[in-house]
Amino acid sequence: MTDEARLRLAESRRLLDAGDIDHATTLLDQLTRQPDRDVAGEAWLLIGAARYRTDDEAGALAAWQEAANAGGSNAWLGSRRVAEQLVRDGKLEDAIGAYREADRRAPPDERGPIANRIAWLLKETGHDFASRRQFNRARGAYGSYAAYVTWGLIAICVGVYVIDTALARGANGGPLTQA
Repeated sequence: MTDEARLRLAESRRLLDAGDIDHATTLLDQLTRQPDRDVAGEAWLLIGAARYRTDDEAGALAAWQEAANAGGSNAWLGSRRVAEQLVRDGKLEDAIGAYREADRRAPPDERGPIANRIAWLLKETGHDFASRRQFNRARGAYGSYAAYVTWGLIAICVGVYVIDTALARGANGGPLTQA
């Protein structure tokens, strides 16, 4: 990303934050034709946000789709925003597909929250088994560890039982059972 493109994106963000949406989208429109896919994708994301602020949901959806199609490092954000808009429009099956595309492109630390959204949509559309799989994916690493604490507690209980039985020599229980 060149310094000029970075400055134009920053200026566009500043204009959007200040409420000058028309001037910001004019600057961003020029950036969508950049050969750098990261710049073009970021520009499309910002155009989508600007259109959404002006209640042009169809235009925002189209801009976010362009951001997803532009590729680059932020393409997953375009797919996620498309999915969010499809949910608002009530197109849940299409939203699941868009979230899956976002999940495929997203960095590893963003995949858990996306899997959680997919799981809720699957549950709402009646796909219970698939939703459980997605919820398990959303749990991340701690959901995949073996239950070491549980197995440790069971081993301690078995050890105490064996010691108690050995102390009693098989009679009516050991000192622990007579307490």
